[in-house]
Formats: sequence, C-alpha cells, structure tokens
Amino acid sequence: MDIVPALLATTRETFEEKLAMLASFAPVIQIDIADGTLVQNTTIALSDITALPLDVVYEVHLMVDNPMQYIAECERLGIHRIIIHHESKDDIIRAINVVHGKGMEVVVALNPGTPIDVVPAYINVVDGILLMSVNPGFSGAPFIPAVLEKARAVHHMYPGVFLEIDGGIKRYHLKDMRDAGVQRVHIGSAILEAYDPERVWRELSTFVK
Repeated sequence: MDIVPALLATTRETFEEKLAMLASFAPVIQIDIADGTLVQNTTIALSDITALPLDVVYEVHLMVDNPMQYIAECERLGIHRIIIHHESKDDIIRAINVVHGKGMEVVVALNPGTPIDVVPAYINVVDGILLMSVNPGFSGAPFIPAVLEKARAVHHMYPGVFLEIDGGIKRYHLKDMRDAGVQRVHIGSAILEAYDPERVWRELSTFVK
C-alpha cells in the first residue's frame, strides 16, 4: 500500500515551503486544488505554480466544479495523475477521456455521502477509485469510519479496481484499510504537521509493507 503525502496550501509561500520539504523525500506528492465552490475552502491556483521539482511524480486532486478548466495547467506542469470528483458539474466521462488523451492517468473521487452505486459508470474507464474519508476541502478533518465498509464493498464487487482513500488517516487506520483492499492512501496533516515529516512518512510506508 502506497503512502502519498497530500499538500493543501492557501498561499504560494506556504505551498513552495511545503513542496520543497516533501520533494526532498517523497517519490509521489498530491497537490490539492479547491475552488471554493465544490468545497468551501479555496487553495492556490494551478496557474500560481511556475514549476515543480523534478524526480517526483505529481498528482493533482481537483476539488472543483469544472475540472475541464484545469487540465491544460496540469499538462503544463507535467502532472502524472488527475483526481476528479464525481460530484463535479462537468461531464465526468468526457473529462476522463480528455485527461487520458493528454497521456495522464485519471482517478474518480467519491465524497463520503456518495453511494458506491455510481462506481459501475467508471470502472472500465478510470485508473482508480478514490473514497473520501472526510468531507473534502480542509486539511485535518476527522476520519469517517464508514468509509471502510464502502472500501470493503467496492473491493468485493470490483476486485480488479485500484482503490484509494483520502482524508483524516492515522497510523491505526492503515491495517484495516489494507485488509479492505485499499492500495493507495493520501495523508496530509499527519505528515505535514509532524515534527519530522520525513520520519513519519517513512514509518507509515514501512508499516504497511
């Protein structure tokens, strides 16, 4: 199970500081982008990012109403994977096709209140399904335990799907997630707000091997 640090920042200064720190040890980094509409919070814009440190794989979590408007910026920055919300207003299947056409992977995220009944619409056209274990938009929100049952159900019904969870995750959640079939977890504040983020990331990564 992969541990991916998630970076949510509201100012360019904070973003650059946290990014430089994460890029010094993490092979994959998630950049959270929020538009203040799909979620209440607003982050820096992708257009505020001039370049990203090399030798790191980047994914962008688009917590936005209109993900189609962000695809060109993701391509400019060399993003490897884009996470798009089912709850967005754009035609999600069209957005998935456009992302794939640009050579990037695409994952569809489901908010805690969204039933897994929507998964079949995406199962054959995405590179993964991400289950949000918090109501998205803010770093540090508490983990919603019911997501583990959703993960078990998705894994049981669609064992071939690459399954991810994001939000409020602590070390003691990881074994249950692995047992539920989760293959990638995204962790923000538990890493970024630690006294030694690199040590915490390495301990978490070792714990789930």
